[in-house]
Amino acid sequence: MRHQPILVTLRRRLLMPLLLIAAVILVIVQLQVPGGIAGAATMWRAINGDLILTAHADDTTASLNTPDNVKIALYAEDLVMPRFMVATASGSLIVTHTTTGEIRLLRDSNGDNRADSQTVLLANLDTPQGLVLDNQQLFFSEANKISRVTLDPKTALPLEEPVTLIEQLPAGSPFWSHNTKPLGLSPNGRLHYTIGSPCNACRPDDPRFSTMESIKPDGSDRQTVAMGLRNSIGMDWTPWSGQLYATENARDLLGDNLPNDELNLIEHGEFYGWPYFYTDARLRGLHRNTTVRDSDHRDIDISHLPEPTAPAFAFNAHNAPLGIHFLRHSNWAQAGYPRTALVALHGSWNRSQLDGYKVVALQWGDDGRITASDFITGFLSAEGIIGRPTAFAEDRHGNVYLSDDGGGRIYKISLAE
Repeated sequence: MRHQPILVTLRRRLLMPLLLIAAVILVIVQLQVPGGIAGAATMWRAINGDLILTAHADDTTASLNTPDNVKIALYAEDLVMPRFMVATASGSLIVTHTTTGEIRLLRDSNGDNRADSQTVLLANLDTPQGLVLDNQQLFFSEANKISRVTLDPKTALPLEEPVTLIEQLPAGSPFWSHNTKPLGLSPNGRLHYTIGSPCNACRPDDPRFSTMESIKPDGSDRQTVAMGLRNSIGMDWTPWSGQLYATENARDLLGDNLPNDELNLIEHGEFYGWPYFYTDARLRGLHRNTTVRDSDHRDIDISHLPEPTAPAFAFNAHNAPLGIHFLRHSNWAQAGYPRTALVALHGSWNRSQLDGYKVVALQWGDDGRITASDFITGFLSAEGIIGRPTAFAEDRHGNVYLSDDGGGRIYKISLAE
């Protein structure tokens, strides 16, 4: 079964201007990425969406691998670019569909663990992305603003027109910038969001680019939380200590293995390096930290900036970590996942050999050390890509939902009985 609407949307979203071809040539000629022309062809096919397979959903689910005590099942399919999600008290899902400009409600009304109805809650939005649901207040982001709408506690339908909390957020070109505005609600009730960079490795004129900010739920008291974050898509707070961690997509076009993507412990007022520094995990053990001065900006005086904060954990280069979610239900801890976060690795486009395309489990030891293990694999096959893990939501029973914006699907993850 071929899902043509999904492919068309993917191609329109991922097809870059002709300048991107020049960027690929730059990678081959100047940076000598392994694979040469063949590697460049792989990159271009990934960019253009040609490596996305259209296997039947049942075949796709069967090809995914999980730990023995974890099961995964298809919850919804034939969706267009599902991204971030929140679970309602009744177990339904609210999902942002970035390319169609919609926020939809997905319900499983007959209890068979598959969504059987969809309702458009909000439409005609500008690339909706982040979602937070708190006491029937749904917060959602668009490219340049954040709004709130009250939902009916029984139907989860809007009771009013949305109220804009903050607007005129920086946003750049739809091709080159990172216009999504992920959202998170801190334990002390402040709404956090990130403003991604307008480019790969430039120095933006607007200082609000590449930052994390926070506001009160009414939109007041805007504060800058952190700086130097190129593109932090996922954020979550540790249930045991209330610390904030955020994923980070590092810069491109430095070869297959540089720089590492990151998980950052976000602390107020800290500087995380972009665009003047990046992470090279190969230096671990050789230096105080793994941050390296970016040669593109060595001629710039940065004496006014603080030392960059090294990441808490380094992912492989270009794995594109997006959503992060700390498992909260006690059943997960009892099943061997205490102090554990799931991270969706969306997958590389700018490597001669593709990497990522999976979900990993990060576990925090008593000493604070973070270790990683594969949690869901199989999205990347020898024939191509069958999905791109994106973000998570957990319901009150501990079921975890995973969105796949490449395959247009949502999966339900639970413990095996």
